[in-house]
This record gives sequence, structure tokens and C-alpha cells, in this order.
Amino acid sequence: MHQLNKEVYLTADVSQGDKLTYGWMHSLEHIPWTEDYYIQENNHLLLSRITIVGFGAGIPHNKGKVTRIEDGTIVIEQIDEDFEKIDWIHSQTAMEYIKLNDQTIVKGPNLPHHEPLKLKIEKRFKVCRRSR
Repeated sequence: MHQLNKEVYLTADVSQGDKLTYGWMHSLEHIPWTEDYYIQENNHLLLSRITIVGFGAGIPHNKGKVTRIEDGTIVIEQIDEDFEKIDWIHSQTAMEYIKLNDQTIVKGPNLPHHEPLKLKIEKRFKVCRRSR
């Protein structure tokens, strides 16, 4: 959703426990970076894991309790940082994708460039006609 004009670019059905992954290409260092969030019962997002191949400007280096290296990738886990929503200024070149349970739901170039965007989990109710 656009932060200012509220235009919605994507909706998807999600459930508690679903994993949401942001895939980025760092704008200065040009290294891949992912962030894994899990959808909580209160519709917040819990940042659980970050993977990066190096450190640079803006890349968190002091989060989480477990940090290890797997095949040259730094894995930071047990971050457990709660977000009610995620706000960002979108870059079609920096964001590669957003995945839901490891399935790409939107690619960075498909969202408006240099615009303030927001991702928020909202509960929806369905009203169905009762059969007689």
C-alpha cells in the first residue's frame, strides 16, 4: 500500500505462522540480503532471521542471538523484533522480491519506484449468505 494515497498494490491471504521474506540487493555494497518475518496472532510481523554475505552501510550487525556462516552467507537468527507494519521507500533496483512461504508474490520492479510503501497484515471478515 502507498503510505500517502493508500493505493493498494497487492493483497494476499495469510495465516498466523506464515513466513514473509524480503529479498534485497544492497544499494551500495551490491550484496544480497534477506529478511524473514513470521505473521503473529496479533497481525504483527516478527523479524526472525537475516541473511547477508557481508556487512556495509545500513546492514544490521548487532541483532539476534545466533550468528553463523553457511556457505559464505552470514545467518543472523533469533532476532525476535516485532513490527506492526513495515514502511519503506521503494527502490525497483534494491528490492528483488517479497515471498510468502517461499513463493514470490511480487517482484521489486512491479512496485512504483521511489515511492513510500507500507506492508501491513489486516484481518478481513467474510459475510456469506446463509443457505435455506
